[in-house]
Amino acid sequence: MNWEALGAIAELIAASAVLFTLILLLKQLRISNAQAEQANDLARANSQRDILKQVAQHSTLVVGNRDLHTDIKSCYKSWDDASSSARWNFEGWAAHFFYIMEQAVYVHDQGLLSDETY
Repeated sequence: MNWEALGAIAELIAASAVLFTLILLLKQLRISNAQAEQANDLARANSQRDILKQVAQHSTLVVGNRDLHTDIKSCYKSWDDASSSARWNFEGWAAHFFYIMEQAVYVHDQGLLSDETY
């Protein structure tokens, strides 16, 4: 066997090794992308669950507190005629609601809240 044939065999082996390495890298990239997608789906689900949980808690706050319900209703009917304590309770309730909505906007903008939930 001469040196030229040996060189050709070495080049063939090197080309095969490069091709094999590229195939392995492509496979690893696909696995990494799948893991990132799963992590993103999990983060989205957690964000949606958190926002919906806060909305549910906020809603049940009014149902469970008759005085707050009355204060909110009186403020909706006539802000000017509502007592100062009713206004205070309404403002606290509304501020908390808008805080939850602000969180929903930011989470949606980051792609962690689906359009349906938003």
